Amino acid sequence: MFFLSGPFGPITFSAPLIQVIAQIFPVYYAIVLQQHAFHGFDLNTYGINLNVLIVSGYALLLIALAAFSLRRSAIAH
Repeated sequence: MFFLSGPFGPITFSAPLIQVIAQIFPVYYAIVLQQHAFHGFDLNTYGINLNVLIVSGYALLLIALAAFSLRRSAIAH
């Protein structure tokens, strides 16, 4: 997942199928934000605000899934 998301080069240099697969993972958007913050690169056309919203959405989704699973495991005991 990490290598597919483009940490060592822009994902646009990869095949189109790999680009689609990489954009499924939140690591891709985090790398885009990191490249913009440290080097001033714009690696996708979504813009910084939308990339932040996407990463935040993934974070909220994962927090909700963790809370649900922890609540469910606590009820079972």
